[in-house]
Amino acid sequence: DDITFPDNKSSPIELQLKARDDKNDSTNNDAHSSIRARLLIAADGANSQIVKRLQVPQTKRSYDRQSIICTVSLQHRPGLKRNVAYQKFVRGGPIALLPTWGDIPVNSGRGSNTGSDDFYGNIVWSTTPTKAARLLSLPSPQFLEELNRELQSGPTSSQPSGLPLLDSLVKFAGEGLALKAWNEPNGAFSTPPLISGLVSKRYGPMELKLSQCHTYHPHPRVALIGDAGHTFHPMAGQGLNLGLSDVESLCATLHKAQAGGM
Repeated sequence: DDITFPDNKSSPIELQLKARDDKNDSTNNDAHSSIRARLLIAADGANSQIVKRLQVPQTKRSYDRQSIICTVSLQHRPGLKRNVAYQKFVRGGPIALLPTWGDIPVNSGRGSNTGSDDFYGNIVWSTTPTKAARLLSLPSPQFLEELNRELQSGPTSSQPSGLPLLDSLVKFAGEGLALKAWNEPNGAFSTPPLISGLVSKRYGPMELKLSQCHTYHPHPRVALIGDAGHTFHPMAGQGLNLGLSDVESLCATLHKAQAGGM
């Protein structure tokens, strides 16, 4: 909450944390603790307070897209793996279906009562602002129906050939056969599971932006990693992957410095 950056660059950074009173959402000045460290790693997300406090220059650009996020229950099927992420590219933007870290027992009261074989995943649906508003306004059954239709339909031709018979065959193959035929026996590819229920509210719309800090080392004792330093479109998990790469790079740099006696 209160970060002190010393004028002497060799001095440790002091970070003061103040407790917050949940009842009136005001800061409790009587309860706080101070932490002193030789290195402050800013891993506090896209709205990093450390980046704001240091006034780190950034380049930002809007994707003109918004995302909707929710948790859903997934219908079990034989051979379906519970640790597989799916991404479907549809008009307007991709839909990601991400597995949760673990199963939520149906009888725990935290899941939906749609059957003992259900397990769970998170949906990140990126689309245009107009469609995002429409999806948020839909009743849950209609939202799930549209979500399943988008996830389960196969590729279709966007350019009609002008030959009705050929167009109908292409549409039939795309919608009825294409994805269903790609469930390979060796498990290399499988179609997304059916969504059986909505187990959380729909969060959004969340504006998608590209942001890039001009430096990840804005102070001799501060390093930026993850979304604090850069944000991307939530496609193919590139934000997470780059965040993990940041951690690897920072650890290697610190190890090298320590090995060199610094």
